[in-house]
Amino acid sequence: MQIASVLATLAALKAVAALPSPSTEVAKVITGASVSADEIPDAMKFNPANATDGTALASRTLDKRASLGVYICRDAPFVADTCEHIFSDPNQCVALDSYFAGQVSSIGPDQGAYCRFFFDSSCPANNDDNGCRHLDAESPGRSNLNTASNNVCGVNSNDKIRSYRCWNK
Repeated sequence: MQIASVLATLAALKAVAALPSPSTEVAKVITGASVSADEIPDAMKFNPANATDGTALASRTLDKRASLGVYICRDAPFVADTCEHIFSDPNQCVALDSYFAGQVSSIGPDQGAYCRFFFDSSCPANNDDNGCRHLDAESPGRSNLNTASNNVCGVNSNDKIRSYRCWNK
C-alpha cells in the first residue's frame, strides 16, 4: 500500500515538473478615463480604416509623455461614449478590463507610440501563431476594425483585442 502511495506521489511530481513554467510577467489591468467627443483628436475621428500614419497631434504635457496613451473604443469609428484614453508605461502589457476585452472596434495610439494589440489577454511573446494573433498600429490608429483592410491572416480583427503593449517610436 505504501509503495503505491509513493509511486502515485512520484507520478504527480513528474507531471507537475513537465508543465511549462509560468511567465514572470503579469499583465496589468488598467482602466482609463472616459472621453467626450471633443477630446478625441480629429485625426483619429476621420482617418481611413487602415491608416497607420497621420497628422501631428497637439503636443502633450510632459507628465503624459512619460507614459503612452491609447484611445480604445467599443464602437467604430471612435464613438466617444464608448471610448477611454488609457495610459501605460512603455513596454508594459496592458490587459483590458471586462468592458473592453473582446469588444474593441477602434484603436488610436497617441503620436509617438507604436502599439501591438493582442487577441489574447497576456501579450504573448512567443505564442503568437505566426503573427496571426495580433494587430499593430500607430497614430492616428485604426478607426474601424470591422473592415477587410484590418483583417489579420484573413480573419476579421473586430472585437478580438484583449491586451496590448506600446513602445516609443
